[in-house]
Amino acid sequence: MLALSANGVLPKADYAIFADTGWEPRTIYHHLDRLEKEIAAPAGILILSASSGNIRRDALDPEHRFDRSGPYARAMTNQRRDIAEVRASALASGVRLRIIRLTHTQAMTNKELAERLGRDPATTLHHVRKLVDAGLLEPQSPRRGNRGAKEIPYRSKGLPWVRGPRNEGPIAEAMLEAFLSEAGELDMQDVDQVRFVLDLTPERREEYERRLDELFEEFDHDAVAPDTERTAVYIAVYPSL
Repeated sequence: MLALSANGVLPKADYAIFADTGWEPRTIYHHLDRLEKEIAAPAGILILSASSGNIRRDALDPEHRFDRSGPYARAMTNQRRDIAEVRASALASGVRLRIIRLTHTQAMTNKELAERLGRDPATTLHHVRKLVDAGLLEPQSPRRGNRGAKEIPYRSKGLPWVRGPRNEGPIAEAMLEAFLSEAGELDMQDVDQVRFVLDLTPERREEYERRLDELFEEFDHDAVAPDTERTAVYIAVYPSL
C-alpha cells in the first residue's frame, strides 16, 4: 500500500505504519531502511513504528501470554499507553540519549548518526523511529545526499538534559551508558572530573540538589552565540559505600 500510495495509484497517505514485533531479523530493518529512502521519503510519506514489546518474550512469559497474544489486543494495549510511558521507553537507551544530544543544535540524517555513533544504519534507524514516535525527534524537510538520493534529517525537539534520581531503572542505566560511551571517545585531558564525599542531613541534601537544579536552569537558558562551545555535563549523587 505504501508503494501504491507513493506512485499515485492510491490517495496520498500522510503516514505508513510498521508494526515492529521487537523480534524482527536484521534484514527486515535493512528492507525498511530502503523503503524509506527510495519510496517513502521521495513521496513525502513518513514511516512510523508501532511496538508494544517483544512478541517472542511476551509469548513465553506466563503473565503476558494470554492478554497480549492477539494483534488486536496488542494494538489496543498500545493505544492505552500513556505518552509518559512511551517517552520513558524511548529514553531507556544510551544510544537514543546520544541521538537526542547530537541533534539538539543541528539536524542529522540517519546515515550521519550511524557514522557518528559507529553503528549499523538499520539499527540506528530503529532508534530514530522510536524517538520520532515518542515525540522526542522531529523529521525535517528531505534533502539531497551525496549521491543525489533524498535523505531525511532529524532534529531533537528540545531535551538538553535528563535528570535523576527521579529517572529510575532503565533510564538511569541509559544515562550512565551514554556517559561512559561518550567519555570513552574522548581524550581524558579534555574531561574535568571532581570526586568527593559530603556529610549532609536530608534537608541539606535536598537544598544541595535544588541549587544544582537552579544552576542547570540558569545556564541552560543562555543564548547560543558564534563562540559557543558545546559542553557536556554528567553529575551523579549517590550513597557513599
